[in-house]
Amino acid sequence: MREVLNLFSREFFAALKFGRISEEAMQSYFSMQGITLQEGIALVIGGLEEERVQPFFLQGRSWGKLQISYFPSVDRMTVLLFTNQSAKVVEQIAGLDEEYRLVIGTGLPFADLTAIPHSITTASIAYTHAYRQNIHFQRYSEVLRIPKDRAQTQQLATQMIGLTLEGKREKARTIAHELLDYVNLTSEREQDALDELYEFFTLFVYEISKNLPLLPQDKVPRSSVMEQEMYVMDRIDLACEAVERDKQDRYERPFAFIRQYVADHLSMSLTSEDLAALIGINTKYFSQLCKTYLGSPFVEYLTKVRMEKAYALLSDEGCTVREAAEKTGFTDTNYFSRVFRQYHGHSPSSLKESPADKE
Repeated sequence: MREVLNLFSREFFAALKFGRISEEAMQSYFSMQGITLQEGIALVIGGLEEERVQPFFLQGRSWGKLQISYFPSVDRMTVLLFTNQSAKVVEQIAGLDEEYRLVIGTGLPFADLTAIPHSITTASIAYTHAYRQNIHFQRYSEVLRIPKDRAQTQQLATQMIGLTLEGKREKARTIAHELLDYVNLTSEREQDALDELYEFFTLFVYEISKNLPLLPQDKVPRSSVMEQEMYVMDRIDLACEAVERDKQDRYERPFAFIRQYVADHLSMSLTSEDLAALIGINTKYFSQLCKTYLGSPFVEYLTKVRMEKAYALLSDEGCTVREAAEKTGFTDTNYFSRVFRQYHGHSPSSLKESPADKE
């Protein structure tokens, strides 16, 4: 059941955290996990692997009836403990965390499902404080809420950018969570939070794109803070992965981009000069690297990709010879046929020939 739930738990959790899901939908989701209670408390935990969640909370504990729902991510685990003994459970967890080398933040208890979003947010604030102070356990209290300070948000955004460019994914995501929580809680209206986060995340994308070219450049969403959170976490993950790949081989990622670009633009005129410019190196060096990263000189590689695509278009997709030629970058059908015969050993018309082609 857990594997099935994980297929959509990320989207469900994002909606749950920001209060964008109905009480009926919550009841349906939690009932699939066998959860019948509606009160409890949220925890955010660092260092707890998914397979250790159930043993940590259930084995050898005397907490009475305890039901668990959890949502894993790269840098943290958000756990909802459904229990009518939240205070007792939290007290015992506070005495256990050092033994397990975890970082734990606990939120305000929730008395019903509608209060879960606030419990998650306060747990996230407590976790961030514990993480920054290098302590193992932190309960949420109002003193952790910092007054609105533009310099504070700018500092968090700068830290997030710097950590991402260093490839420190867990730390960058933690700062991103802190920035989101801070702006969301200190803004009077959701639209104010949206506008402020849009500004910071647009700067983030600009700096990442400037220092790590060839990454996808989707626009920052403006519809909800929930979508902005999912967006920035994905950007951090992609950027940190790129940093690690570039450390291992600085040309592997650019040539992965070239392979995809060629596959997506076969109908266009593609030259080594243009593609070298796309990845920021000179044409001569690009040609040398092609043998290593594409397996052959660029012209041979391009012919191979075009001819294999042409074969698929003719045999599997029902294209005419003329259509296949156009879709693979040939303006002259006769020339396309000669290249096809030379590469495959037979004419394209032997696979597919329309009356128009015979004329």
